[in-house]
Amino acid sequence: MENFFYIIGEAKSAVITESSEVLAFTEAQMGAVDTNELLMVIGNVYGKGHFFPGPEEVVTSIIHEVVRRWDVYQQFDRSQSYCVFITALKKLDGEIAAAPLAIVPTADHQLSQEENNPFYLLLLEALPAFQDTLTQVAYAPDTKLISIIKDATEYHENKGG
Repeated sequence: MENFFYIIGEAKSAVITESSEVLAFTEAQMGAVDTNELLMVIGNVYGKGHFFPGPEEVVTSIIHEVVRRWDVYQQFDRSQSYCVFITALKKLDGEIAAAPLAIVPTADHQLSQEENNPFYLLLLEALPAFQDTLTQVAYAPDTKLISIIKDATEYHENKGG
């Protein structure tokens, strides 16, 4: 059973396979790092498209640590397969808001880290279940979120529901 993190950013998106070894490592090694600093890195890399001046594994570790700290993740029944959605989207003030968004069961989906499209379709399919969470931040009118909402609307209209 593989679990995934799907990061949806203004500049780029990515899929990362969850690793229990990385979660254990980050808990031991990143415990003293402020969560807001970790979210800032995710925002800079995925929201702004900035180059991270270190190995990709460091960004992967940062994502694991942010998810590990998230209270929703800590309370989630992880005995089933799932995907954690993380956003790095532009707010009304122009800054990037990076945060975990939702956890979605994936048992009925064929997912692979090699291909982003099935994760995007999973996001569109699941969006109505957690769309209220997106109203907690004032997003910019030109944020990628607008196209995601439009795509989700079209997806559900074409699906017949």
